Amino acid sequence: MKIRLLQFFLIVTVPVFQVKSQPLDREYISKKVLSFKTEGEYDEAVNFLLDLLSLDEAKLNERERTFAKLEMANVMWIIHKYDECLHYLVEAEKDLKRFNDPDLTYILKQEYAQYYYQIGLLGKSLEKSYEAVEIILKIPDVYDWERKVRYVYGSMAYRYMNVGMIDSALHYVYKAQSHMKYPMETVFLFNYHLNNNSPKDSIDFYFERIKKDSQSSTNTIHDKFFANICVIDYHLKNGQFEQALPLIEGAIEVAERINRPRFLKSAYFSMIQYNRGVGNEFMELVYLSKLIQANVLLNEERLKGFTLALETTERLSEERELEIIDKNKKTLFMLLLVFSSSGVYLLWVIQKRKRKIILFEENLDKLKEERVQLERIVESSCEEVIKMAKDNDPAFLPLFKEYYNTVFVKLDNLNPSLSSEEFKLCAMIYLDFSTKEIAKSTFVQVKTVQMKKYRLRKKLDIDSSVDLSDWVKSL
Repeated sequence: MKIRLLQFFLIVTVPVFQVKSQPLDREYISKKVLSFKTEGEYDEAVNFLLDLLSLDEAKLNERERTFAKLEMANVMWIIHKYDECLHYLVEAEKDLKRFNDPDLTYILKQEYAQYYYQIGLLGKSLEKSYEAVEIILKIPDVYDWERKVRYVYGSMAYRYMNVGMIDSALHYVYKAQSHMKYPMETVFLFNYHLNNNSPKDSIDFYFERIKKDSQSSTNTIHDKFFANICVIDYHLKNGQFEQALPLIEGAIEVAERINRPRFLKSAYFSMIQYNRGVGNEFMELVYLSKLIQANVLLNEERLKGFTLALETTERLSEERELEIIDKNKKTLFMLLLVFSSSGVYLLWVIQKRKRKIILFEENLDKLKEERVQLERIVESSCEEVIKMAKDNDPAFLPLFKEYYNTVFVKLDNLNPSLSSEEFKLCAMIYLDFSTKEIAKSTFVQVKTVQMKKYRLRKKLDIDSSVDLSDWVKSL
């Protein structure tokens, strides 16, 4: 019996002792977490970091503890736990007020950028990315500097791509690759050449690199998955449905196993394209339903994260206000006690404190103004789309597809042969543009717009008794 108890004790405690006996520096923590992410073992990564954060200061110093919090924030946005992600970012930000560490400050800015991107605040995300670039370029001696520079440039490329600014996106992709080759930038370049009628040699060149990335054991499950999606797109575009199907089934298995909405959306969309290609309308509708559910889930998580960002901004403002007021009260009491015999001196001190309180109130007003600006970002997203439509901006349609993806999917399902111009007309009708406004924005005559609407009715089989504007808005 005693032997069995001893065996149990060793089984339970030895792994803990092994973890705690390691040199707990940033390099070790980073490599350990990366090994979990490579296999998609996100729960294990979370448990490892929680174990680290439970250690006392003698075993894990303050700076490495802050680094572990930032690693935890990274894992949390990857698995769409945006409330937990923001919690660890705020905790790390509080830590960095106690000591100066440019490397950790860079990581904080970059993780904030990723957080804002995930919840749909692209402008705020780019702002944090620029701050991260400014910091990292000044500290070239930090651990893993090349990867960190590549990471922030690569992230900025995807931000610009999502707002349709392809030239800016390409600029940052090439900047990223000048520091280090990485699968996600290859994914970007492959998609760019595949969807822009580039020469076959260029497409095939990136296809071969993508195939290697999709099978590499050293890449994370995230990188392998999206490289695999590119291989699928290549086969589908070339009508190679037999080669595409097992890859799609594998992608769906991975996506459903780790249950990440972004993975699910990509895998389901590939299966929709496959079934459309082989003419299986029933299975196309089945996976279209799954795609819509995944999109709803992702949007719910984003809304939750956005709401939490607003609440946290307000809470931090209140905490700062109370902290400063309490400090002022304590300081004033000590001054009254020490300098009670000197009325003139005391008066001078009180005036000085009053000036600080006024300064604090001004800063508080700025914080409240920042919160209002954050709330307006949601409204400005719609205004941005409408402005682009009025200006006939080429980026209008890609941005509309991002913000109103459900409308785009329904139209594409009703008639996959709709042209870009017809999608654009539907988008402007959906945004409540009148016939005259559409004509003015697209530089054509009113009769031309009326004729386009007539042809659109025919193409979408809309009865003449149904108002076209009401029909589009019901999507």
